[in-house]
Amino acid sequence: MVLVACTAIVVIECARALFSLTYKVGESIGFLVAGLVVVALFASPVVAPLLRRLLPPRAVLLGAVGLLAAGRLVVQVMAWPTFVVVSVLLALGLVTLALVLAALRAHRPDGSLLAAIGVTVGAGIDTVIRATGLTWDTIWRDDLVAWVLTVALVGALVAAAILSVRAGVVPSGEDRHAGLPAFLVWPYLYLVLFYAQSAAYVDSSAGVVVAIGIAVALADAALAVVVLAVIGRRGLSPLLAVATTVVLVGLAYTLSIVTGVAAIATCVAVQIAAAALYGAAAGASAVGPTRPGIGRTSLAFAAGSLLFAVATLAYTIHPLQPLPVSNSFVPVAVALSMLVTVRARADRPEMIGPATMRLVRSAVLALVALAVVVPVLIAVTWPSAPVTTAAGRPIQVMTFNIDEGIANGPLDLEEVARTIEAGQPDVVVIEELGRGWAVSGMTDEAEWLRRRLGMPYGWAPANDHQFGNIVLSRLPILDSKALTLPRREGNQQRSAVFLTVDPGDGAPVHIIGTHLENGDPQPFKDARAQAYRDILAEWNGQPRTVFLGDFNTYPREVPPGWPELDIPLAAGFHTPQDTDHCTMPTSNENCPDWIMASPDAQLSPVTVVVDRADHRPITGRVTFSP
Repeated sequence: MVLVACTAIVVIECARALFSLTYKVGESIGFLVAGLVVVALFASPVVAPLLRRLLPPRAVLLGAVGLLAAGRLVVQVMAWPTFVVVSVLLALGLVTLALVLAALRAHRPDGSLLAAIGVTVGAGIDTVIRATGLTWDTIWRDDLVAWVLTVALVGALVAAAILSVRAGVVPSGEDRHAGLPAFLVWPYLYLVLFYAQSAAYVDSSAGVVVAIGIAVALADAALAVVVLAVIGRRGLSPLLAVATTVVLVGLAYTLSIVTGVAAIATCVAVQIAAAALYGAAAGASAVGPTRPGIGRTSLAFAAGSLLFAVATLAYTIHPLQPLPVSNSFVPVAVALSMLVTVRARADRPEMIGPATMRLVRSAVLALVALAVVVPVLIAVTWPSAPVTTAAGRPIQVMTFNIDEGIANGPLDLEEVARTIEAGQPDVVVIEELGRGWAVSGMTDEAEWLRRRLGMPYGWAPANDHQFGNIVLSRLPILDSKALTLPRREGNQQRSAVFLTVDPGDGAPVHIIGTHLENGDPQPFKDARAQAYRDILAEWNGQPRTVFLGDFNTYPREVPPGWPELDIPLAAGFHTPQDTDHCTMPTSNENCPDWIMASPDAQLSPVTVVVDRADHRPITGRVTFSP
């Protein structure tokens, strides 16, 4: 189980890193080509049988694990892992995990069930590891904690492999039931990693702090182990498997829209249903003789991993390249694939021995304890945010499109934080922020920035609750609300954040942050124009207001000229930026980023903070009339 858990952790880390790196690579070589490369990588388990034929069973397993461990250390040594390095390591990890699953299944009758528990425990430990960086992976970090955890993971992986091989765990045989649990690994992990055990998903959808999100994720992992053990022993009838799948499909459809406490309840329900189906397949008894080879296991595992890759890519590219249906149906399709469990019915379920049950109990107790201890440690070590006032001085404001933290290629949240600090803002609007999206490595960037900068925030989802805009503030926040803009052109659900802060001079200041639709054709211009009208209607002429963000509206100089800026200007907002010529580019050679103020405010010249690839943050100082 430890071998499966450690191997799964490395594979999961590499998968997150790969999806993050793929976006920037896609901008260079084309998203279609990059997507095809990713799909090919996730098909790599098909080579496992070839390796098994070329090398003795012990050698192939130890060799694969050894290379995987060494590669994981190499990635940590690199300043930033590249797309090529991560791709090679992921392919190696997928092949290794296929070999491990086949070895465990061949070694003992309940091997597939033990592997399922190992996968779940691995996902839980992965949550603990990520908690040390508030969901930012160690693969991107160079701090001491990241190094200690990486060395410990690699050491446990190698030790578990050596002990397992000594005990006779080698990929040497399989039966007719081996394929189902191997296939279900990745549909199960899709629902777990993106939703049921995703602290970022819980934070953003339920509106809770990261400590609670981590607690929910770990509690779900403990619950999943219990369900796997119980259902693995008792099995599911075909009728009950169908009913469970139907429930899971219904829950999956709500995942992108459910909010509040209901989001937490949905995560728990998804975890129970998915674990029940996975456990039923993993616990199906072996009937008939085994045969040499690992072809069935590796092919089924490759099919599941391909489903994971295609589903992740489809959901992620939906805002850029519309799918025939809403991307809410992507998790539905993944959940529906678990219907294959109906074939897991056998004459009797495999019985779990006393030693395995002791192991299960230990895993559950450990995960429950971690679900309490880790969030408490986060809470007690959270630095207090100093009370700040702007009384007697201008308010420094900033707008910054962070491109999910991957503007330079790697997922570099420290670069984002340092850039914000360089502008010394009291309030900063951030666009294109990830809270569980694949591109941002499933990281909750809002909570990470809240701790790193000591700035609470207001949040407005855009497209779903895992991607959107926030307004961070050093000034006390009095009120925060999100305005969902009607979907017109494009495939992304745009929004605006309305934040009210207390500058300390006796009157509140209103901040409006947004990210509008991008596109040159007239329908996109019309969509932006209507978005301005909707935002202005919500604003309703309130005094002491700053309106800023990535408007995707360029000066008239830029062919063919987008004059939608006239709408907020006609409503009374003003800006020192040049609305006729792009004299201060903020994104490559373009000017999509703007800061405006209401008529009762004075706004200093807007300046670029630092020179970046895309986007450059801009700042301004706002002084309000008495």
